[in-house]
Amino acid sequence: MIAKAQSSISKTLLVAAVLTMGLSACATQKPTRSGFLTTPPPVASPQGRYRAAIIEPVVYRPSGKVPERASDADIAMLQSAYQSALAEAFAARMTLTEEPGPDVLRVRAAVTGYGLANPAWNVAALFAPIGTRNGGVATEAEIVDSLTGVPVVQQSLAFNAGFFNSKPSAMFKRAAHAKAGFQRHARELAAKAPALAKAN
Repeated sequence: MIAKAQSSISKTLLVAAVLTMGLSACATQKPTRSGFLTTPPPVASPQGRYRAAIIEPVVYRPSGKVPERASDADIAMLQSAYQSALAEAFAARMTLTEEPGPDVLRVRAAVTGYGLANPAWNVAALFAPIGTRNGGVATEAEIVDSLTGVPVVQQSLAFNAGFFNSKPSAMFKRAAHAKAGFQRHARELAAKAPALAKAN
């Protein structure tokens, strides 16, 4: 009986979370132009030219919306999360390396804006029509030739957690929305890489 009651409560809270997501605040993160990306803009590159990628350390370059008091711990966590997302996305398409070469790409990326979810507020939002406080990120990233530094692909993207792009449970985890945004941005960048088929 207790297990059934707990299950019923969990389902009720999940439904409430889904409905509450619809009351979330308006999107705040927007694509940025921080000056991080290399100029001139990308040039055409032959498809299927590159076999490996170097993932440079992700940097923090605030240009969009960020908290008034951004903590060093939060910034380090965000950089690490984006770094991991990039490594995972590119490893699925090519070999990761630390050595430049004629068939090696270099990936540069920056966190340019962010907001973290407020779990305590979002719990309260389950019981009152106050809207949720969700997270989001803005990033800039590019793929350049590892030898020449010539840009091949560039992107500036923003992600804001909402009803259709986030799991309801993520609103109760402070960094879940930001991490989801990094994963989306990393996959999109990797998909644009002119890569050869990865060797088994």
